[in-house]
Amino acid sequence: MKYHYADQNNVPIGPYEIDDLLRLHALGLVRPETYVLAEGTTSWQSFSSLLAQQHPSGGPPLPPVTPSPPSKPGKVQAIAIMSLVSGILNCVGGLGWLVAGLFMFLVGVIFTIIPATYLLIVGVLDIIYASNLMGASAAPIRPARHLAILNIVSIIFFNLIPCVLGIVNLVFYGDEETQRFFESGHRPR
Repeated sequence: MKYHYADQNNVPIGPYEIDDLLRLHALGLVRPETYVLAEGTTSWQSFSSLLAQQHPSGGPPLPPVTPSPPSKPGKVQAIAIMSLVSGILNCVGGLGWLVAGLFMFLVGVIFTIIPATYLLIVGVLDIIYASNLMGASAAPIRPARHLAILNIVSIIFFNLIPCVLGIVNLVFYGDEETQRFFESGHRPR
């Protein structure tokens, strides 16, 4: 006999044989509480009750569930890439200010140390955040709106590209799918 199962939006998916449903269960797509419908019938039942009917003596235990990792929205990946690019450009800009100050020697060093330090610090923070967002760590990560704002402020040191990327990051942080990803506390693996 073939069965449909209700996905997380209660949309029937299938039909599948019972063995296929067991494989889907092992992948975490069909859970014990997932509703299933036998073809030709109109009454839904939980997957666990279907298995109990199939094996009245208790039958074999359900295979362990391997939860599927949450998918990372494209805009979250874009935020990570833009943060990495901003970090690299800020570090290069900071080093540029430092080199310019050394060429102008004493007076130049005094006037270039602030922009160089600012850009290097923001650059390193961007790179660390981007590597955490791209990484496979299981720790939840929070949106770094403060880094986007720091990148926007870098325009005062003539760093245009990180400024633009900071603005785009702020727009992406406002996206509903991106907000759900960060609020879920889940990290892709």
